[in-house]
Amino acid sequence: MNKAGLSETIYHVWHHNGDSIDMIELAINGGREQGYRAWSHKQNFPDDPSGEWRIDIMTDGGQRLGLIRFTVSDDIDEATVADSRIQPSGLSALNLRRFVPGGSSSENDASTVE
Repeated sequence: MNKAGLSETIYHVWHHNGDSIDMIELAINGGREQGYRAWSHKQNFPDDPSGEWRIDIMTDGGQRLGLIRFTVSDDIDEATVADSRIQPSGLSALNLRRFVPGGSSSENDASTVE
């Protein structure tokens, strides 16, 4: 058995200007208490790769774990760096404690959805 008992298949789903153009399968085995690290690379790009890119990190069951966004452009002011920082998906940044009776509701504890 692997160290953390993790045996999952995830997918990096590449989107270019809103269209899904590639899906890379990754078999994840093992892991650590803090989670796991994984990477993939894409080899086939459109003739004109400029535009908005998004990579969704998906489970085998279709749940999005996170995403990475970047822009490819000849204009350095429009281009962004794909620095591998994964943005949380969905409502993960929402402070749900404020909805629980007796939970914190102060302005300092209120979070915004990213």
